[in-house]
Amino acid sequence: MIGFNALLAVACLAAAAGLFYTRVLVQRIDTVSVSQATRGETRDAKDPINYLIIGTDSAATLDKSDPINAGREDYGELADVIMVLRVDPGTGQAWLLSIPRDTLVPISPSGRESKINSALNGPGGASDLIQTIKRNFGLSVDHYVQIDFRAFKQIVEVLGGIPAYFTNPVRDANTGLMVKETGCQVLGRDQALAYARARHLEFQEPDGTWQTDPRGDLGRIPRQQQFAKVLIHKALGNGIRNPGKALGVANSVIDVVKIDQQLSVQQLVDVGAQFRTFSSDQLKTYPLPSYDYNVGAAYQKVDWDEARKYLRVFQGLETGKPTVPRDVIVDVIGDTEDNAGPVTAALGKLEFDASTIVDNTSRDVPLVSYGPLGATGAMLIARSIEGPIELRFNEQMEGQRVQVELGDLRPTVSAELRPEDQLDANVRNELVERGATTESGENPPSTIGDPNATAPAAAEGAPADTTVDEGAPTTDEAGAPTAGAEPDDGTATTEATDTGGEGATTTTQFGEASPPEPGLVGSESNAFIPIDYEKSLGCPG
Repeated sequence: MIGFNALLAVACLAAAAGLFYTRVLVQRIDTVSVSQATRGETRDAKDPINYLIIGTDSAATLDKSDPINAGREDYGELADVIMVLRVDPGTGQAWLLSIPRDTLVPISPSGRESKINSALNGPGGASDLIQTIKRNFGLSVDHYVQIDFRAFKQIVEVLGGIPAYFTNPVRDANTGLMVKETGCQVLGRDQALAYARARHLEFQEPDGTWQTDPRGDLGRIPRQQQFAKVLIHKALGNGIRNPGKALGVANSVIDVVKIDQQLSVQQLVDVGAQFRTFSSDQLKTYPLPSYDYNVGAAYQKVDWDEARKYLRVFQGLETGKPTVPRDVIVDVIGDTEDNAGPVTAALGKLEFDASTIVDNTSRDVPLVSYGPLGATGAMLIARSIEGPIELRFNEQMEGQRVQVELGDLRPTVSAELRPEDQLDANVRNELVERGATTESGENPPSTIGDPNATAPAAAEGAPADTTVDEGAPTTDEAGAPTAGAEPDDGTATTEATDTGGEGATTTTQFGEASPPEPGLVGSESNAFIPIDYEKSLGCPG
């Protein structure tokens, strides 16, 4: 919820005033350089867009006497809340995915495993976190928005507090949360933040005894997501639909919100227009399914069989429209920036979401790797690179993500996609067998719905690897080279290995209708949520 307030603040910038005043306000916002990490701005105005929204645990902008600073030490800036918000301007729908901060994944650029929240404290900052999310979950990031504790508290204060209906008294000694009464309560700036941060929540039973929610951060996620909807209801009803109130929110947080340097004034205006007609009921919230993994420290590992059902929404696989280059995440791996960089730039001009990785590799021809849902993306790459290529199927690559290993090569990239009939027949046939959508209509795209429907399986005898390259670099689960890698600064790494179902291949695709219904999944299902959303909508304040 801390992270969602970041986008709310940005929306207020545009809702508060016209284009001219928005431009004046935007000039005061700190921007974050994310270089190649975000997707190029090639979208149509009605295309869905993904925002990575980060709430940091930094209290640097708060007064030293603020209650939140009690007992705190400076551990650097970590991502306390990690959310991906997908907004579809065409339908008015929005989906919010929360990624547990303790999720154990390979961290970019090193490839060493650590908690995902540590990526923000790496050498590349926000860029490293974006690349970590892209390479592990196969979803593109269009824009980046970051907020800290002070901004959250100021938004709540300008809105006059957040009314919520509590079913039980609750407390958390670590954050200072204390709600003594049930029924409608208005949470001020300190208590709202204490609730949003509560990872050691206790609730009082009717007999007066106190119980503890054992789920920690996983219990906090569904509480945050539900409270975000309560906050949206308050903000839309009394906040950003009122230009004066919206301007107050914008001015109160303008100095403590950060956005990526590519988020333009016009895009802010578009976001504001979206929020002026938005309803809290239109936001569907999903926690990323995960399970406990303890190896001397408490981690979460992704439950991939469940997670893929939700990730499809954010990967752009639910639209029923043919895949285009901007839907495809491409890592171009070369032995030098001089070799890989021009290829990355050329693919970017074709609108691929392309990034460069420098690694000491050697290739005779480019090697294109793709996963269970990446065959169509690999087909588009094959149509982009002139000359022969080799294919490798990697069941651990998520979404429409493709990896192109060049070694010391610098192949020519076409100025436009070549016709499919110009592809090598063996390359085309393998990709079609793996489910690639073709210009002639083979393997048409589908929309999410029935989880029992399955995609076309590879034809009997289809090779798992067209080429086995003994000299290829070792890759981590996110496909980033790990040979000789060192941990990022500020990360806690572990040598423990546990595939725990990771890498299990799935070709699940879904039929007509809608994404899986929001709700508590996996290890979040035991979380305690003390706020009644429906009753909160009727609370005064």
